[in-house]
Amino acid sequence: VLLAQSTFLADKAGRQMFPWFNDNKSLSFNTRNKWDVYQYLKPYYHREICLVTGPEHKDDLTALLKEKKRLFCKPLCGSLGEKTRIIKESDVQTDDDFEKLLEYYAPEGFLAEELIRQSQFMMKLNPTSVNTLRIMSIRLDDRICMYFESRIGEMFSIADNLNFKSLICGIDPENGIIISAFNKNRTPFERHPHTRALVVGAVIPRFSEAVELARELAGLFPGYRYLSWDLALTDDGWVVVEL
Repeated sequence: VLLAQSTFLADKAGRQMFPWFNDNKSLSFNTRNKWDVYQYLKPYYHREICLVTGPEHKDDLTALLKEKKRLFCKPLCGSLGEKTRIIKESDVQTDDDFEKLLEYYAPEGFLAEELIRQSQFMMKLNPTSVNTLRIMSIRLDDRICMYFESRIGEMFSIADNLNFKSLICGIDPENGIIISAFNKNRTPFERHPHTRALVVGAVIPRFSEAVELARELAGLFPGYRYLSWDLALTDDGWVVVEL
């Protein structure tokens, strides 16, 4: 069963629903810990990520930076796009640079991720952020009901969260067509306010593949009835951004 609705479930409300719908004891880790989730679902991420919580991880970070040149950083247990940033090799040249980075993400630490190379379709909507498809699934007995929305960042923002003034787009669950787009102030848009790319009426490529991926992922969490996935489209298909 696929569900569509004109309003979206706020992140805060979604987090409050977790204890009602989900059995946290069914897993050996906390799903708010992004590193644990990555370790559990690594084949679905299709990119390298390193954990940084203290001086013992400095070599891991500098090695990945040397290889990838730029990395996307986020708090270990954060949400709403808070404290996300892109760092480059020159940002971590000294011990002092590294200590400042640790201090910024204290006390939990952070993840440093290889940048996602999104598809041309998503790139045209806004090239500075990874624009995602959010799929929320609720397991009802033997059925999985889904709600879909797309998030598109504003020009010069590095994330597509509402905190970065993104567009939230309603999606027709039958065909992946974007049917509405609003900003945080509920102002409607047909085109992206900066890139001028057509949003309403655009068809999300490989939409059915994203639906099947969400079903597969839900099957890996049998004790969880409510899950919310952020997926990104690359030239090779959909990848998990985060749970």
